[in-house]
Amino acid sequence: MKKLFILSLLSVCTAMNAQQIEWGEYTKTESQNSVCTYEGSIGSERFYSFGYYTTGMVAMFNKVGFVSFDNCQVRSNIKKLIKIPVYSLVSPVVTDKDVAVLYYKRSETDSKQRQLHALSLDKSTFEAVNDTVMFPLRQADNLEMISSDDKTKHLVYYFARENEKTAKNAADVLVLYMYDRNFNLLWHQKLYNKTSSELTVRDMHIDKEGNFYAVATYWEDERAKDNYNESLVLMAAGKDMAYNRIVELNQYVKQAKILPLNENEVFVGLNNETSFTSLVYSYAEGGIKGKTDYGLDYILAKTKQNNAAYGKQSKEKSAANDPRRGTHWAVSDILRLENGNVVAVIKDAFMVQISSTGAMPTYFEFTDRNFCVLCINPADNNIVYSQMISRGVKFTTHTGEDGGEYHKPYFFTMGNDFYALYNAFAKEDELSGELIRHAKVNFEKKPKGDNRSRLLKISSDGQDVAVQTILDYKKDKAAFCYSMTGKDDDGNVIVGCKGDKGIRLGIIKF
Repeated sequence: MKKLFILSLLSVCTAMNAQQIEWGEYTKTESQNSVCTYEGSIGSERFYSFGYYTTGMVAMFNKVGFVSFDNCQVRSNIKKLIKIPVYSLVSPVVTDKDVAVLYYKRSETDSKQRQLHALSLDKSTFEAVNDTVMFPLRQADNLEMISSDDKTKHLVYYFARENEKTAKNAADVLVLYMYDRNFNLLWHQKLYNKTSSELTVRDMHIDKEGNFYAVATYWEDERAKDNYNESLVLMAAGKDMAYNRIVELNQYVKQAKILPLNENEVFVGLNNETSFTSLVYSYAEGGIKGKTDYGLDYILAKTKQNNAAYGKQSKEKSAANDPRRGTHWAVSDILRLENGNVVAVIKDAFMVQISSTGAMPTYFEFTDRNFCVLCINPADNNIVYSQMISRGVKFTTHTGEDGGEYHKPYFFTMGNDFYALYNAFAKEDELSGELIRHAKVNFEKKPKGDNRSRLLKISSDGQDVAVQTILDYKKDKAAFCYSMTGKDDDGNVIVGCKGDKGIRLGIIKF
């Protein structure tokens, strides 16, 4: 009787808190197997890129296409893909007036150098307008790019050796170029490796002001890597700032995420197989202001649901090596609420590498079974609430292909509330608190089976938890698509979906 009452209460909460989504029409892209990615907006127009995988199983990175929506309705869809040099794509972007493609190619005057180019395209016709050289590169420099959440700042970076003959590490300098939305250079910095070991950069973050933050780890003693005792390097850079500080930690770090709290403080979330660690670091004071370790069994016990499943699984042998048993926790995301609290999302995500021989490439199987939402007050490092979500999905990717269109949840905040968009098994109760060990939805090239796309909301104190179904695959023949989802210039949350009829855009009405 009590269980029925709880389920009825949840149903009422869901109805009371349901968000409306305004959906547009479907449209087809040049290749249904292409990954479609939201790149940004210009006013009411939202732009998506696609086409990276139209040349076969291996990603050749030589064809890019665009489609735009005016609000939710299709405005224009490119008919002819843009060709760029093979393996040279850095990223498509959206400026104030047009769209562009960042790529690099060999210098015409120096065979030992490459050049980073920005190819500008008319936003209506997607015809090439201008091709600008941004800066030169050595052949060995591998470029990467990340953007701020609002896509108004872009960081182009690479790791390099300053002196090939004397550098002891694989990379002794991180080279940073920060650009605004129109790719005007805001600043250029170099951050040097001050340790005697090679750094592993765990996470990077760009804020809307164009400042850069990163957390890296390293082994203090290269000869004792088996002990898994690592320390941190916290980095920050801006127009008039270059910060690089070693922080002794002496613990095993599996993953780490960083989030700036203000101009002088950052929140860092770390995890290993058994615990999650939160710490607040002050650049002004040059040290850790607060640090707390949370055992993952404690996090799950703090939820409203039963934690018996975790205790049983944790005692099983070889759990860490078997995707059907145990848990495999990883820090997925860290977000900020308006009240100053921090929300850390810790996912139970497992990967199995399948090595094949002959003509078939190596492929990977991933399970993304559960995630736990942990709200923390950074002022005292105390837990405000925790909530585990049971979902159980799986996807497969081959070498050279990008995956995760359907399995990755999209996390965001609105005011003091936390939201998550995700795909899950239609018959699963995500609020049951039970840990899923067997993935029940398997995504290959497209969604199928008993999949439902859902929107989760958790209130500021964690007392109001509501789940709303936004798509039912059996009915809609489409599923929520992570790569197509984001926030536009006005802060609206746009939701992409993809299925048998093509792609479609929706806007959440709060």
